[in-house]
Amino acid sequence: MNADHVCIYLLLNSQLLTAFVQFSFLEGIDLDFTKGETDLKTQSDLRGKPTLYTTLLEEFAALPTDPKKMDYAEYAVVNTAPPVVPNPYLPSFRVFAYNVTGAESKVKTSKDRSHGHRRGDRHDKDVYCRPKKNQETWKCFLNETWYSDPESPSRSNKLWTPLGYAQVGRETEANMQQKPKFELEYLTFAPKNLHPAGNLTDKKFQYPIPLEHLPKSLRDTGVTESKYAPYSMEDLTIPGWVELAQRLGDRREKKLRGRFRKYMYMGGEE
Repeated sequence: MNADHVCIYLLLNSQLLTAFVQFSFLEGIDLDFTKGETDLKTQSDLRGKPTLYTTLLEEFAALPTDPKKMDYAEYAVVNTAPPVVPNPYLPSFRVFAYNVTGAESKVKTSKDRSHGHRRGDRHDKDVYCRPKKNQETWKCFLNETWYSDPESPSRSNKLWTPLGYAQVGRETEANMQQKPKFELEYLTFAPKNLHPAGNLTDKKFQYPIPLEHLPKSLRDTGVTESKYAPYSMEDLTIPGWVELAQRLGDRREKKLRGRFRKYMYMGGEE
């Protein structure tokens, strides 16, 4: 398993059926077997039933804030998008932009290069998976150890790094007699990165979102803040996601938390 490239969908306490977490983290330690570990259902019962929103904020608040204690090799980003199928919500989808600088040239990789590192064997797997109640849990189906490559596009901005996305949704309920209309819900980019530095006549600049698909308020090069750009991320690398999570874990970021919750529940209730 390559921890720097994984993109999976998680069902957390069944609340994902009515909420979309936008993003969360899978940590290397989550794949380890610990002494006396119980199955996932029991763990969920022991924790009670906190809301998915508060659970995520608690997880984000627990992230190390000291750069010396942060090991990005231990984190994988989990992106969860709303459904395209209009049930129970209006359909939404995400459009991603990637760093394609140099994509026209052949990417060369040294045969002698060491591709990341692997964690040691999990010696407790046989013990954990022996009881019948644990044999069907997801950890018992894992055969590979956690893997991470510090040179991957998810660790720093380079060729094939995801730079950001725009989430687009339908304005109205489905109607067979009417052409659907879509509108921008939000995007992860910082407003300044939507335009070339200087002026709009820079023909070499590749717009991450075509101007005609941006709201009029974001077509102005002087815009630095917008309700459509609540996160203002430079890119979607693991360090970028961790920085956003650390901000969300800060109780003082009330406005940011409110926007996160709004998009998480699609404007509905928990």
